[in-house]
This record gives sequence, structure tokens and C-alpha cells, in this order.
Amino acid sequence: MKTKAKTKTIDKRNQKTGIATAVSGHRWLVRAVAFALVLVSVLPVVPGHAATIAVDSTADTPGGADCNLRDAIQAATFDGPVAGCTAGSGADIIDMSAIAGGTIMLSGGALELFGDTNVDSEIAIQGSGVTIDANSNHRVMEIRVINATLDNLQLVNGDANSAPVMDGGCLSVSRYSEVTVRGSAISNCRAMNGAGIYGKNAILNIADTTITEKSADQFGGGIYLTKSTLSMSNSVVSGNKAGTEGGGLMTDDKLTFSNVTIDTNSAQFGGGLSVHGGPASVLSSTVSNNNASVDGGGMWFVGGITTISSSTLTNNTADNEGGGCLLY
Repeated sequence: MKTKAKTKTIDKRNQKTGIATAVSGHRWLVRAVAFALVLVSVLPVVPGHAATIAVDSTADTPGGADCNLRDAIQAATFDGPVAGCTAGSGADIIDMSAIAGGTIMLSGGALELFGDTNVDSEIAIQGSGVTIDANSNHRVMEIRVINATLDNLQLVNGDANSAPVMDGGCLSVSRYSEVTVRGSAISNCRAMNGAGIYGKNAILNIADTTITEKSADQFGGGIYLTKSTLSMSNSVVSGNKAGTEGGGLMTDDKLTFSNVTIDTNSAQFGGGLSVHGGPASVLSSTVSNNNASVDGGGMWFVGGITTISSSTLTNNTADNEGGGCLLY
């Protein structure tokens, strides 16, 4: 008996997909496979769910049975349990309500929020009025390659003059981080530049915050920013001083003020505010009682586009030019 050989016909319509099949009786399988491939290709990658890490101790000794802030930051950064802290996952929240109004005296150096080589992590610290005190031994906090929100915290008594990089007495932000400071107080810090806040290659958003009583040896008593943008609203910068320029604040990049008070700051140039390049927008704000021993008692602008609208300049003084404002 002769056996008829079976022939295999390739469905050329599927060649473009890289799938070749026998036509006979198997087209339903081709369609199912093709549909699955398309479905996989269009489904979004779902990030890990955010975790809430509860801090229940004001201690600063890592590795204990409780969860302190330093360990919580590590758990959030590396998405794993640390000491008494639960593991982070995705955009994490550090909840400090269990120690609301308490004080953390730092004994292990500055708090560090560090990401990987790319900014792909987010941490929000809900401070509940907790004070973080560096006891004038080092800066309070450093943030780099990570996005962070600091909410309802008090950062005090930081001193970066003994650090390898002597900038940012209370807070240093760098390496493309975006940081929001909200409902907080930053006070009594020292540094070479940016005694309160130092920013380099960063984005800062500050709201409902006071920055007071800082001393920078050179630039930016309250805030010093380079290659960093700042949006600031409903905040106060007062009682700060810089040895050279920008008693309250100094920046060389985009600046936006809305309902900000710059009061009783001092420097040689730009007692209240100094901006190089900009652009700068000062909207519905008050600049008062600032002093420059040379030029620009209230504000000093060098180049760039400056917009001042619905704002008050009063009782600012300069020993040379521009008691209220100097556009240079």
C-alpha cells in the first residue's frame, strides 16, 4: 500500500511576525500566540507599591530592635528590612507620627539619602514636627541622586565647615535630585556656602518654610544654589548673613518667589538676595531691613531677565549703591 506523504504549507501571512506554522488545522494557535505577544508588548510595567515605614524611636544608633530614622532611610533606599524597620518598596513614606514633636540628636554623622546612578527612587519623610539636631558637629542631611519630600521637619544646628565639602550646613542637595521642603524650619547652621541649604544640579521646591539665623563664610547665608532651579512660596528667609554675597539667598539659575519675605539679612553684595543670570521672578513678596556693606542692600541682579511684581521693598540699605535694588 502506498502511503501519501503529508505536505506542509507555510502561511506566508505570518512570516513578518517571525512565526511560521503549518496551515492545516493550526491557525487558531497562531492567532493566540500572536495575540499574546502583542498583549505583552503593550502592557505597562507596573512599579512596586509604595511602603510606609513607621519610625518609633528618636535614637540614632543603627541596628536596634526599634525603627529609628537612620535605619528607616536605609530600608526605604534599598527596599529591604533594616533593624526594626519594615522593608521599603517603590516610592516610600517614612512616617514619624509615633515620635511627633520629639528631637533626634544625631550621633552617627549626617543623614544621607542617596540613590543609584540614575534618579529612580522617591522618599517622603512626614516629620510630624520632629527636630533633627546635628549639635554643630556636621551637616544635618545630604540628598543626592534621589527625589525626596521633607514635610514638617525642623533641621537645626548643622555645621559643614568640618566636612570634606564645606557647603550646606543644614541641607545639601545635588546630583539631579528634586527636593520639596514643606511646612518646615531650617535654623542655626553654618557652612562655607549655603549655610541653610546648598543645591548643585538640583531642583528645589520650598513652601511654608522658614530659613533663619544662618551664617555662610562666602555665599548664600540662607540658601546658595548653582545650576539649580528654585520655586519658593509662602516662606520666610530672615536673619542670615554671608561674608561676601547673598545674605539671604544667592543663585545663578532660575528663581521664582511668590509671597516670600526676605528680611534682616546681610552681606557685602546683595544683602537680601543676589541673582546672577536668572531669570528671576519676585511676585507678591516683601524685601525689607536687609543691608549690603557695598551694593544691593535688598536685591542685587547681575544680568538675566528680572520680573518684580506686586512686591514691597522697604528699609533696605547699602553703603555704596542700590539700597533697595541694584540691576547690574
